Amino acid sequence: MNARIAIAAGSTLVLGGGIVGFLMLRAGSEAEARRAEVLRAAEAELESVPPDRVSMGVVLRRVEELEKLEPHPRLTRVRAKLQLALGRTAVAWETIAAVVTVPGSTVEDSWIAACVLARLHAEVGDRARGLQALGFAQECSDSTGDVESTFLAWQLAYRVNDIERWIEFGRRLRDEFGSTLEGETAAAIEHFLGLAMATRLGIDTSPENLQALAGNEDSADTRAALARYLRDTEATWTGLQSSEVERLFRQWGADAPPEFLVVRARNSILRAGQPDGGPAALNAAIEDLEVVLAKFPTSIEARHWISIAHYGLLQIDQQNAHLRWLVENASQQDLRQRSWRERLQ
Repeated sequence: MNARIAIAAGSTLVLGGGIVGFLMLRAGSEAEARRAEVLRAAEAELESVPPDRVSMGVVLRRVEELEKLEPHPRLTRVRAKLQLALGRTAVAWETIAAVVTVPGSTVEDSWIAACVLARLHAEVGDRARGLQALGFAQECSDSTGDVESTFLAWQLAYRVNDIERWIEFGRRLRDEFGSTLEGETAAAIEHFLGLAMATRLGIDTSPENLQALAGNEDSADTRAALARYLRDTEATWTGLQSSEVERLFRQWGADAPPEFLVVRARNSILRAGQPDGGPAALNAAIEDLEVVLAKFPTSIEARHWISIAHYGLLQIDQQNAHLRWLVENASQQDLRQRSWRERLQ
């Protein structure tokens, strides 16, 4: 009798355990299905062109609500991406920082962090944020070896005036990704960017000084390394045709990098004195530079060149607004500080 009771009790436990396991499995499957559906909706919003901010905001709320009930790293990642797309950059950093700064984070986490911090640096000009972004982008480039993260690392190194890493990633783009759009773009504009970076750092870019710096082949000084790099890239820059710039611009479309748009605008300004230029060329330059400043308001080069374009159109108030910003916010090392002050009216 006791044996039969024991067997029955054991059977009940086995059946009960099976039911519990089945219910847990079903609950897990349902949670996974809910998560997959929300993630699909979020990715669709992120890929929509042009983005619908209202619809994106609705999906973000769905992500947030589901994440409260069923926390998952994939929901956290997509929440950060949606926040970034909606312009909530500081909040996006808080979101992804909770994941990327703890053990077990992934390369995808580092990539999102690099993109968020790159935008944050562009918006507020905090070099520490730019260096953080560069660190994450470099980590992604070293881990994956892909062109996207290498190009972002190259851009960030330029923006924070890190000569050594800018040269390193420039060579990587040239050697490993020379036939890609990113590689072609870097090769086309790197000499101009190098000159701009040198000017920001107070390095005399006269041919005589650069030649003297470059001549010391054994010097480990980063200024000498930059001078040698400028020497090696000068031929590509001087041979760059406007038709090549326009070809690259068409390929980039709305995603053209800010550094490239600055070069395109600079070429338009130089063309203003030619028969096919005039005010139309200056207005074209301003249009490109306003696109840059909308996302990158702390760009020294964009503000420098747009001030020149406004002056060419006798738009003195607009010129002065940018010059004032440059005098107050650009480094005092920048060799253009004196001319900015002198041009203020």
